[in-house]
Amino acid sequence: MTEREGLRGNDESPQGLTPAQWAAYKADSSKCIFCGDGGIVGGSFEYCGDSPSQKVTCEKCGASWFDDFTLTSVSGVEIPDPVEGGP
Repeated sequence: MTEREGLRGNDESPQGLTPAQWAAYKADSSKCIFCGDGGIVGGSFEYCGDSPSQKVTCEKCGASWFDDFTLTSVSGVEIPDPVEGGP
């Protein structure tokens, strides 16, 4: 099992989290899942296939986890003029 596996989930609690912890983090992801402190820092984004994730660490209690991201929309779309020879 890789470091990222085991902490994945949607509506169900990811492994290692209680339903209350998961609900609280989904409601406010600016605080630590475990101690509730606001001193969490995110590392650089990593890509596994087409799924970006970011390692997050709590500066107070030392807990760490990966936030996994899913594309839900796009914005700021600008349509270019047709390119000669393009579709």
